[in-house]
Amino acid sequence: MKSIVIYLTCIVSFSLCFLCSFSQTSFEMLIENKEDQIINDVIEGFNNEIILIGRSHYPNLTYDPIGYIVRLNSSGNIIDESLIDLFEYTYFFNIHKKDNYYVILGSVRETSASDYKLGIFWFNESMEIIDYKLWGIPDDRWIAHMPSIIDSDNNFVIAGYTTRYDDENVVEINNDSFYYKLSETGDSLYSYFYTTSDWFSVAHNIIESSCKNYYYVFHRYYIHSKYFQKLKLNKQFELIDIFDFENYYTPENSLRAPFYSPLYINDTTLLLTARWIFNKKLVVITISENNLLLDMNSFTYSPNVDETTALFRTNSSYGDNIYAAGTSNIFSNVIFGHTDSYYHLIKLNPDLTPQWQRFYGGDAYYLLYSILATKDGGCIMVGNKYVAEDNPERIRDVFIVKVDSNGDVLWQNEISINNKISIYPNPGNDYFYIEGLTESEHLIELYDINGKIVLKDEITYNNSINTALLKQGVYFYRIFNKQKDFSTRGKWIKK
Repeated sequence: MKSIVIYLTCIVSFSLCFLCSFSQTSFEMLIENKEDQIINDVIEGFNNEIILIGRSHYPNLTYDPIGYIVRLNSSGNIIDESLIDLFEYTYFFNIHKKDNYYVILGSVRETSASDYKLGIFWFNESMEIIDYKLWGIPDDRWIAHMPSIIDSDNNFVIAGYTTRYDDENVVEINNDSFYYKLSETGDSLYSYFYTTSDWFSVAHNIIESSCKNYYYVFHRYYIHSKYFQKLKLNKQFELIDIFDFENYYTPENSLRAPFYSPLYINDTTLLLTARWIFNKKLVVITISENNLLLDMNSFTYSPNVDETTALFRTNSSYGDNIYAAGTSNIFSNVIFGHTDSYYHLIKLNPDLTPQWQRFYGGDAYYLLYSILATKDGGCIMVGNKYVAEDNPERIRDVFIVKVDSNGDVLWQNEISINNKISIYPNPGNDYFYIEGLTESEHLIELYDINGKIVLKDEITYNNSINTALLKQGVYFYRIFNKQKDFSTRGKWIKK
């Protein structure tokens, strides 16, 4: 295993208000930082923890994202919040739990050039990095979407898409699907990268067949002019068969839509959820493995409200508890909206009749990324809250809701930053100032990229820090009071 120094940054202090305690833990929380952050994936980890992964970036410094990890305990309290800053660019998409460690799959770029790679990272139970491997992708492309599964052979199997600038300038960018298989130890086994003229020929999801001999990939525009297909591939990604979802289409049954998050709800029945193309509802279907449409239902907040699926994982189940979810009252550009929207969660029976449906949010623009059915019968929803007013940099906050099996939020945990300490100018030259300190004495430690302390000093609220003797580059700081019951961390760049 490689020896790696890792920096945990942006750890926030917070105050919690516990209202009541139940055997099924539920909570609602908002993580507010000065950076823009999104959560792509969430799992229940070791020791009843909740692990969330995604990306963060500093709008004032660079667009390049940094790998983002949040650990919560079962009550929604933050254990730690960290940025993984090993490369120029790091974007986490999936997390998997193994026997005594975690595996995260993502995209990285080692330099400022356009040399992007597929990354696989191993973390211990405390989310400290153990090792990583990088694998190349075609030049001048970057990974935009990469759902993954662990198959019956313990391999990591990915079906997603890359993005590239259009060679013929017909459109600004093109998206091309790719498949990738890695062994349990991260060795590259098979890969296939498409290049097509369709600007959005993309794979959305993958699942293994019940017989374990095939993969089903759910693909948009695999065949030109065919909107959405289910591909049957062998274990080497060779095409066996194609099913066109437009076979379900009738004027009364308009299922011309991309379906997401395939989920087995019994041995041979797959559940999928889509945004209905024509009337903008959420539509949930079940199909057999031989593509027989079994059941269908649709859901909406109200007849005139647009719905969309969760952007990453829109279906999840644990035991007999089946959930589907999306966002209600979305704005036209989806990501940044000016409307008040809601997380929309539905608990389903196997025949797709609802046990209940609930809505969460409504006081800002909320956008759901992923859900996770939990072992206590409830469900976790993760996504963003965006307030358009006085927000020129379009910074989004992470909004997490954990409900019980009845859809109720039983705990209300208000988590906020109550000491917004930062350093400026950033980037800077021969000095920087510290903003947000109280009049009490604090300590600052500044580290280089190898983890060596290059500066350590006592500071007060009006201190400036002399950095004239430091070389140009990236540094990491830690500021804490003398009792060490408060700490904040971050990154500073010397130009």
